[in-house]
Amino acid sequence: MILTWKQFEEAAEAISLRLLEKQKQMEKPFQIICAPARGGLCLAVKVSHLTGIKYKMGSLVGINEQVIIDDIADTGKTLSTWRKKSKSMPYIVTWFYHRESKIVPDFWLREKKNDWIVFPWEKP
Repeated sequence: MILTWKQFEEAAEAISLRLLEKQKQMEKPFQIICAPARGGLCLAVKVSHLTGIKYKMGSLVGINEQVIIDDIADTGKTLSTWRKKSKSMPYIVTWFYHRESKIVPDFWLREKKNDWIVFPWEKP
């Protein structure tokens, strides 16, 4: 499956709307968006711009209202490492989620089936 920049924009908007809705239910708003390099960077920065939630490089230990955004929870290895670095339970959001991932995101847009996914930033 080859994704386009238009699909990226649509995903970023959908994730942003979901985060803003979630924030309305929270006692404290999200403070920071973080992302694993490379896959999550484009999406996290775009969502940061759309929501007004600050983007920071790296995982921030001790920040309770933290959102981790990644392109996909495939095996869950990357997100598992990020979750372990945090003293709190960060809110994890992905564009795609594979049922075999050891980390289940709090929110994801699409389920990954058997197709290999090529994200827009991966195209030559």
